[in-house]
Amino acid sequence: MKSLFQFFLPPLFLLGFAAALRINTFGNPMLDWDEQYYLFGGGRLLHGDIPYVDFWDRKPVGLFLIYGFFHLFGPYRIVAYQTGALLALWATALLIRRMARIIAPPGGAFMAAVIYEIWPILARGESGQSPIFYNLPVACAMNCPGFTGE
Repeated sequence: MKSLFQFFLPPLFLLGFAAALRINTFGNPMLDWDEQYYLFGGGRLLHGDIPYVDFWDRKPVGLFLIYGFFHLFGPYRIVAYQTGALLALWATALLIRRMARIIAPPGGAFMAAVIYEIWPILARGESGQSPIFYNLPVACAMNCPGFTGE
């Protein structure tokens, strides 16, 4: 049986690693114009605007709803969406580790999660790009019972 230390160490390391990767840009509102527009759209939703009528983007309305929630944090909305993105990245990495564990040893599964956390930085997604948020429900769907034949 795994000790409590072995159970909590990998997730805590993945959280710390994700935070270390993003700390340099945390709080910076000028990382990418996409997030600025998502935040604008989320704020417009809160003011009663209708997506695709009063403002337009090719992204689904759910993304603007997510950013609308972050807009509720007022002057801290930039930090709020970046914190939400950090937590979504971490949760997705944990699910990837769980998925990889089906075909890989523990070390390999852990490295798959680490690589997932690094990849968005290399692809200009160090803030709150939409895949950071939608990869989480996709990974959750793949972790449903029955997907692996259980």
